[in-house]
Amino acid sequence: MGLADLHQLAPALAAEGGKSKTAFYVAGAVLAVWAVAVSVVGITRPDFPGNPMRTRAVMAMSAVLVLIAAGTAVLTASKPVKEAKAEGKLGGAGAAGGPLALAADPGGALKFDKTSLSAKAGSVKLDFDNPSQAAHNVALELNGKKVAGTQTVTQSKASLTAKLKA
Repeated sequence: MGLADLHQLAPALAAEGGKSKTAFYVAGAVLAVWAVAVSVVGITRPDFPGNPMRTRAVMAMSAVLVLIAAGTAVLTASKPVKEAKAEGKLGGAGAAGGPLALAADPGGALKFDKTSLSAKAGSVKLDFDNPSQAAHNVALELNGKKVAGTQTVTQSKASLTAKLKA
């Protein structure tokens, strides 16, 4: 896999939404195998790689594999979760948009039905539904500080109300 292959891989990854990390895992595994192989050969053969040209080739191959692994890491990275994005026009709880809704995975996985929620500044209500037997809760944080949170519930519902500043 060379740089040209990586360049051809970029549109495919972008088309998938960048969610598949397979290319990164493959590139990382190839790099790890290469590093172990070079180490083993280097330890067992004192004259490895033998001459300046082979030395440059080993260094070039190592650099290319590192660039491919780093490139696929960047290409397959998920976008960071940003501060809440509006799913609808919410002036606050009970406003035209109503409360925000969030549900836990019914199969018990530690995930929710949405990856992000957002609302405009003001009073906001969040209704949380956990139909699974796995315990879940929701915490609202701003700059790493907990602003509000629900109780931990199983096969139940909970809600929270918070006042968001602009």
